[in-house]
Amino acid sequence: MATDKSIDSLNLILFDNWPGIALDEFIPPGGFLGVTHHNVSSPGYDLGTKTLVWEDADNSAAGVDGWATFIYLKGLGDTEANPTCAARQVVTCTNAPSSTIPLYQVTNDKAQALQVNACSLAAYMLSVMTFTHAVTKYGWFWCGGIAPVGHVNAMGGAGNDYYCTGNVACGPVVASALSRDSIGLDAVGGDTEGRFGYSLAADA
Repeated sequence: MATDKSIDSLNLILFDNWPGIALDEFIPPGGFLGVTHHNVSSPGYDLGTKTLVWEDADNSAAGVDGWATFIYLKGLGDTEANPTCAARQVVTCTNAPSSTIPLYQVTNDKAQALQVNACSLAAYMLSVMTFTHAVTKYGWFWCGGIAPVGHVNAMGGAGNDYYCTGNVACGPVVASALSRDSIGLDAVGGDTEGRFGYSLAADA
């Protein structure tokens, strides 16, 4: 497998492939990392709640103007401890959704995901989260539009790159297993692969 590379936050646009209509510019109390609803043991909002917010470059040191979409998800692994959870890690659905595993339950562990390579139903973590295979946590994730740097500083800026497989060029991208124990981005391998987003530059 190629050595993991990265792209800058300015060069990444996500496609919101999750079902449902986003609320218009709803920002939760305390922001998207608010302690009453993010990285918490009990959900602060219904799973799958989405909100669309405007990203204003004038209020962000490293962002651009445009829309970004957040989604509220449940973080929980399946059979093993997850890799260390941190901002800018991709999550995908944990195993097959069922009466006990909801559609909106996600993991950052490539070994526990329902689908890793070419998965279009994915999102990015906003921060360190403390969910494992035994501990459930709920919170907000970035799932569409441009990197929401003005709302969550860790999503952009110097050194805050997004990991790729080393194959990404300018064009559509998919979620994919990295050489490290996490999920990142890869180039689209065929017309039938589910697109997760679009890269405006090659990884480096």
